[in-house]
Amino acid sequence: MIPKPFFSILIPSYNRQSLLIKCVSSILSNDFTDYEIIISDDASPSAIAIKKSITPFLTDSRVKYIQQERNIGMSNNWNYLTSIASGKYLIIIGDD
Repeated sequence: MIPKPFFSILIPSYNRQSLLIKCVSSILSNDFTDYEIIISDDASPSAIAIKKSITPFLTDSRVKYIQQERNIGMSNNWNYLTSIASGKYLIIIGDD
């Protein structure tokens, strides 16, 4: 059985490639490691570039990336993220 992370860090994202990279890098630079990061891109126009820039982070098993097939809106993206999170506590942060 895989233990649940203490925190689920949820990042709803839309079309902010460079800021998303800084956000994820900042989280991963911390000493605390008992968390998962789940990024949900809300069908950004630059989705291909965003996926490419996030790919190096996906080698870390704590990082997950979801590309929505269509734009579901901010609140639905937040709800989606909270529905798939497995941490004891949830943290929703902006990609900026």
